[in-house]
Amino acid sequence: MRTEELAAMLARGAAVERLPRSAHLWVIASAGGLVAATAVLLIAFGLHPQLLSLMALGGWWAKALFSLGVAATALHAALVLGRPGADPRRPLRLLLVPFAVMAALGAGQLALAPVGQWGDLIVGKTWLECMVIVAGLSVPTMVLSMRALAAVAPTRPMLAGAVAGLGAGGIGASVYALHCPEIAPAFVIVWYGFGMLAPAVVGAWVGWHWLRW
Repeated sequence: MRTEELAAMLARGAAVERLPRSAHLWVIASAGGLVAATAVLLIAFGLHPQLLSLMALGGWWAKALFSLGVAATALHAALVLGRPGADPRRPLRLLLVPFAVMAALGAGQLALAPVGQWGDLIVGKTWLECMVIVAGLSVPTMVLSMRALAAVAPTRPMLAGAVAGLGAGGIGASVYALHCPEIAPAFVIVWYGFGMLAPAVVGAWVGWHWLRW
């Protein structure tokens, strides 16, 4: 959307009417990215052989809910940022909640563990694999999200791109949870966090160079 189109839209009083269309675009981006990322995971890595046993543990659900929480709150914030005149402050504050909860769980875990175990809890055995694959699985959602943003009118394109990228990272992390054996909150907040931050940085760059109008 360009400046002339936005001006015409506002002149017609159509700003409010953009929400259903933009919401539709985000549903497509989220669902399409989730399906594509799941297909890549199943083909390239497969489910963890002991997934059902892992799912019986609270740590696995905390990891999954953290990833889904980031995806949901970030993509919602990106939807709001795509609406001219909308106030994104509340959605952006809400985005901090899953990170704050997981950070608190990680800090509590470390506080209860001997200092000698902190390295294992934080680094785990698959930290590099985790970070790289989470970022990689975010690519389908990232592409679809950027196309959705380009079809609307983000007045803060760099921020909108960053938040959309973070949401894509949340989708990637949610899917990777089906393969990853790590469930320590201290590990998750660090390496899942970095894996989701990478697409957020890319999204900010794309927003600045591609979404400006």
